[in-house]
Amino acid sequence: MAFNTMAGVLCPMLLLLWTCWILMCLNFMGCSGKLVAEEKRVLLVLRDSLIYPNGSTLINEWVEEDYCAWAGIFCIRDQNNDARVLDIFLTSKRELGLGIWYPDATLLTRFTHLRSLYVSGNAIGNWIMPEALCKLRNLKELDPSFNPLNGDALPHFQVCSLTSLEQLHLSGVYPSFPLPLVRALCGLKDIRRLDLSNNNLTDDSMPHCLFDDLSYLESLDLSGNNLKNSHHILSGICKLRNLQVLNLQDNLIIQGGLDPCLDNRFDGLLLFASFANLSNLEAIDLTNNDFEVDTETPSWVPYFQLVSLDLRNTRLNQNYGHVIWNVHLQTTQVKVPVFVL
Repeated sequence: MAFNTMAGVLCPMLLLLWTCWILMCLNFMGCSGKLVAEEKRVLLVLRDSLIYPNGSTLINEWVEEDYCAWAGIFCIRDQNNDARVLDIFLTSKRELGLGIWYPDATLLTRFTHLRSLYVSGNAIGNWIMPEALCKLRNLKELDPSFNPLNGDALPHFQVCSLTSLEQLHLSGVYPSFPLPLVRALCGLKDIRRLDLSNNNLTDDSMPHCLFDDLSYLESLDLSGNNLKNSHHILSGICKLRNLQVLNLQDNLIIQGGLDPCLDNRFDGLLLFASFANLSNLEAIDLTNNDFEVDTETPSWVPYFQLVSLDLRNTRLNQNYGHVIWNVHLQTTQVKVPVFVL
């Protein structure tokens, strides 16, 4: 009798719980489906903005029902096996003659899993609501290179923290790299790779806060700039204790135009001993500059282990027959002997 009474009470409760569970699953599946449809809708809005007022090959490339099969769109599957946009590669898709493009950054916030955004060569002048980029909590790689960006094209990272961002490519900003855009980079404390190449930057273009904040930077590309008098730049580089790759190629750095890291004896002479404490340094490219490079003096033991060293078109070790005698640099400190002299 007691068992029948208990069963009579529990059965309706179990039935109610089962019904609630089914409704929750249906509701979740419905929301999930709506998110997928929303991502596709936003991609189409982005495409229409990119090709406005007419043109672009995307109108013919983005035709499949599955948007993850569209050119430049890469997806992952979430725990419900639903597609989510992971990477967007839209390089050089806006046709010449369509004018400056002003994409709406708020559209990107719909892509909650977005990891990489490559939009170089699309005549972007500015983002509408650029601060919306700060909401991309999973964004690791951003490349708006070779665009006519103005000074407000990026949010000020001292105000908005985008801690997920590891790589930022800002190469070839034309017609000139706006100074406010450089200042906006201050605050990128977790950035690992920074590309500022081909921007005609000068030593005065670099705000002091930039090198103060880049404590985790591993790769810095300053090639193709105008660092003829780079006292501030070089002293800033010495603060980058995790730096592994440094590219100063094609800067026309002249004799007397450098100030040493840790040593005021430069006067047109780059002492490799100045880099001794950069223990993570793996690659150095100093090609096409006009200062003398001295790898031999003063007596020093480097804490780094180079993978690549490129010193083409530099005045190397003029007092030592233009050769490298430093035993540590030749053997112990080079894991893969890639010397380009």
